[in-house]
Amino acid sequence: AARTAQWSAALAMLDSAHAAGISQDEIGYSAAMHSCVKARRWHLALDLFAALGMQRLDGSSQVVVNPAISACEAGHQWQLALALFTGIGGAIQADSLNAAASACSKGYHWQQALTLIGTSLERRVRPSTLTMVVAL
Repeated sequence: AARTAQWSAALAMLDSAHAAGISQDEIGYSAAMHSCVKARRWHLALDLFAALGMQRLDGSSQVVVNPAISACEAGHQWQLALALFTGIGGAIQADSLNAAASACSKGYHWQQALTLIGTSLERRVRPSTLTMVVAL
């Protein structure tokens, strides 16, 4: 019940702010997305990610890309996880790599997970032990 209350409260806060003309930033969306993923409402997290463009917010920021990739992992959306991962600008965080590799593995596309690891090495991101375990 607590999980349900958290994600619904987070969405209600975003809606209330929008109705009051208060714009939200990436942090607000990220918090709501994390709440949705934790409550196993991954599709709602992806809906919020899609709404970022309508709010003219930066959809390539890892602040919002990480929970979006986690939502893809939870929903077995490995292709979208790959697209989001490759669209990350700047330095890649290990959390993004782990979630994207896990999404590929859960979708039975471990070859893609290994390709992600290779790409991350080229971008000077060292895969963690968790990344390697997830890929195999």
